[in-house]
Amino acid sequence: MTLIQAAHRVLNSAIAANASGQQTQTSSLGRRTTGVTHRYHSPLTTSTTMTSTSRLLRPNVDELPTELVHLQAVLNDLPASELARVEPLLDKVIDSTKRRRRILAMVQEALSQLRLDLKYLMFDLEATRRERDQYRRELEGHA
Repeated sequence: MTLIQAAHRVLNSAIAANASGQQTQTSSLGRRTTGVTHRYHSPLTTSTTMTSTSRLLRPNVDELPTELVHLQAVLNDLPASELARVEPLLDKVIDSTKRRRRILAMVQEALSQLRLDLKYLMFDLEATRRERDQYRRELEGHA
């Protein structure tokens, strides 16, 4: 499998993980809504001996950009009738922003894991080549 195929598989897995599961969460303006549970299990990390914690510090993907926080504060000052019209749109924008950040974090983690796997494979390949060359020298010495 090529690196592009593996990345494509990881992306499809991440998108499928975003589409599965339901949970109740608080909306952007304090109301309870039903949302999607975002779970991701990397298809690349099947070994039980490796730890699942990231080597890098993970940014808080649920943290909103300052522009959205400011917009949310401004919209909270609107009259109730106007707020009722705008609130569902704001919730959609906030949810899509959080979803994009989660997907980006998953893709970055998957790429990091791919890079690490590639390093292990390159090390293994070099060790195999060294062993082959050593055996070849031994065979030539006995012949």
